[in-house]
Amino acid sequence: MQYFLLLAQFIFLISLSNCVVHKMSIARRETLREELYRLGKIREYAKLLTQTRLTGESSEGTVQHVTDFHDFAYFGNITLGDPQQQFLVVLDTGSSSLWVPDTSCGSNSFLSTSACRHKHRYNSKTSKTYRKDGRFFSIRYGTGSAMGFLGFDTLCFWGTSLCVKNQTFGQATMLASFFARQSIDGILGLGFPLRTADAALPPFINAVQQVG
Repeated sequence: MQYFLLLAQFIFLISLSNCVVHKMSIARRETLREELYRLGKIREYAKLLTQTRLTGESSEGTVQHVTDFHDFAYFGNITLGDPQQQFLVVLDTGSSSLWVPDTSCGSNSFLSTSACRHKHRYNSKTSKTYRKDGRFFSIRYGTGSAMGFLGFDTLCFWGTSLCVKNQTFGQATMLASFFARQSIDGILGLGFPLRTADAALPPFINAVQQVG
């Protein structure tokens, strides 16, 4: 995944007839590399990555010979539903889908081994604006995957007045083990529709159409 990282603020800009600019504050978290150095496990993790790369292939079908410590550090806060449920997401320019863990995520496995264990999980039963979609979704990144089902709800960008009604998003019921070590709850894709995994209208495009 390609991550849209800024040193101070993530500026979410939509061209409107009245030229309104929405600015969304971002938060910095400890990167995985920093955490591994702090815990003294950097060599152990590097060895694990090497073994994984030698036995697996990337989504393009070629063996990957690089070591990636996933040094993204800047994230954004969003809310879904009414009342609002808050989630910390990666702002990803390399994908187009929005997903967060569903309240059922990890229910079919022991929570001690579930990647959903310490994440905020979306509860559709508490939202007055939720609508069920029912379609299955599955998305694979170079570092892992997420799968579950789709739903509709109101998406708001924390700290701004920008909200997007009836946004399609993934309610993840299963996450790859990679996400267990990440402090994020989910991913918000900033890409264009052709790159979406579920053929749903991406949040950015939906926002432009609703407020433009």
